[in-house]
Amino acid sequence: MSGFIRYTNVARIPKMAARFLLLSLIAGAAFAEIAPTPGSYELDKLFAKADAVCVGRVEHPVEIVSGTEGLVKEVSRTVGLVARRCYKGDVSASDTIEYTTLVPGIHVTDIDLPAGGEALVFLKETQPHRFTLAFPFWGRLEDASLGTLAPGPGFGMEQLQLDIVATTAGVLDRSTLDGNFRVLHGFPALSGETLTLLRSYSQSADTGVALGAFAALVKAGNPRDLLALCEYVKAAGEAVASTEGYYSFVSIGQIRRPEARTALECLARTPERGLSFEAMRGLRAIGSAESVPELMRHLDDSNSDMQYLAVITLQEIIRRTDEVGPSMPMFERDSSKFIQSWKRWWNDTGHRRYPGARRYY
Repeated sequence: MSGFIRYTNVARIPKMAARFLLLSLIAGAAFAEIAPTPGSYELDKLFAKADAVCVGRVEHPVEIVSGTEGLVKEVSRTVGLVARRCYKGDVSASDTIEYTTLVPGIHVTDIDLPAGGEALVFLKETQPHRFTLAFPFWGRLEDASLGTLAPGPGFGMEQLQLDIVATTAGVLDRSTLDGNFRVLHGFPALSGETLTLLRSYSQSADTGVALGAFAALVKAGNPRDLLALCEYVKAAGEAVASTEGYYSFVSIGQIRRPEARTALECLARTPERGLSFEAMRGLRAIGSAESVPELMRHLDDSNSDMQYLAVITLQEIIRRTDEVGPSMPMFERDSSKFIQSWKRWWNDTGHRRYPGARRYY
């Protein structure tokens, strides 16, 4: 899941809570109420499973109450959609969309399609000219704002990306920007035009806007953009820690480009755990021997998860025969044993492998 989570300074929450936050990013979709947060979707998979993907105005709602509990009603709804554009399939004004929800919504699966509202919907055809929402969470993609429809092929994810970019360009409204940045993060690839747009917003004086743009931008793994993010975070300082928004930098941990190593090492040194942790994951995946001096510095990190990533990555790169790559529980039982072992290795032989390197300890 290429997810966004509510941006949180993991360093400021208890260790077990931080670990749960990280695990929930992976496991969230497996539990009914630990559901995907805004933006945690992959548009290529949503397109593949839907019969029709359209944006338009919701009309003619018919609602039947099938049950009540207190102030909450279970309702079956039938609505029409006057489609402005269909990116896949086709929905006519005479077709119907049928779904069941709770009013007011109390679960993440309770989707609202209000009369007169604009909606980007992913639909499954149940019978000729009758549809239902294709997904319990993303049947209506609430993040998307599509005020402008751009020229183009008129269908497919390529056109949807063109329309998102056309709507976003020049916009100052924070909610529109946040939502459309999340949508752009969901594409498997971004066009040159999209990257240019995101780069322009990534230098915004509004830290929330800049981070939202960076979250989508760095998914492409361009070392220049990663370095720009590192410099932005260092310059913004405390403003980053106090910024809240639904975006995540999990995609940084999925980067496998060796040329991104220097940028990832820069990000690993930032005080924001949401960034530094993912940068360390990226460094582990790349597994470059050139990262060893940087990994040695993280043995003294104040965060034990970062220390563990340093230890396990060092072992995976160096493959010492006199040491093991510990599991997390093994490391937690005696972290100092592994840390001191690697410090001794560096002082005895490791630093000699790197011209200009010195003994740290």
